[in-house]
Amino acid sequence: MNKMKQMSRKKKIISSICIAFIVILICLSFGSKRIYTEIEINASEEQVWAIISDLESYKEWNPFMTEAHGELKVGEQLNMKLHNGSLTLDPFNPTLLQVRQGKEINWIGRVANIPRLFDGNHHLVIEPMSNGNVKFIQYEDFQGIIVSLTNLFQKGLFDDTQQGFEKMNNALKIRAE
Repeated sequence: MNKMKQMSRKKKIISSICIAFIVILICLSFGSKRIYTEIEINASEEQVWAIISDLESYKEWNPFMTEAHGELKVGEQLNMKLHNGSLTLDPFNPTLLQVRQGKEINWIGRVANIPRLFDGNHHLVIEPMSNGNVKFIQYEDFQGIIVSLTNLFQKGLFDDTQQGFEKMNNALKIRAE
């Protein structure tokens, strides 16, 4: 009888640990982080769109997205190489979620193609301004378990990514103007 009580107690402890672990994973999966940048460019929407939609030319001017190949069509997967100060992703294969001609390119990238592990929903947006210039907005919403852990332990990753966005924005401005 004593052995049965001990076994039952062990099962309860193991069950409690498993439930706690699942609750922690669920909480962590709701981790999120946004990186947002914008820059004013003295060029037309058409000029800026021609540059950001020409993926093959990224290697000539883009210090953040150093290679990009693929067709700008919803559902298509791009083949890219990303480089920021702390990380190089090669290959990086995001899936296009939205392509609004002359306005926006939006994709989602996932670590190991597993949803809610580390998802990055990336946007490149062109907005016309009343002075004839455009505002180029680049932002990314990160979500998932690894995002929560990265927020806790690796602040540099997001800082480096923000700097990568800013370097790309500045290079785009120079190329367009």
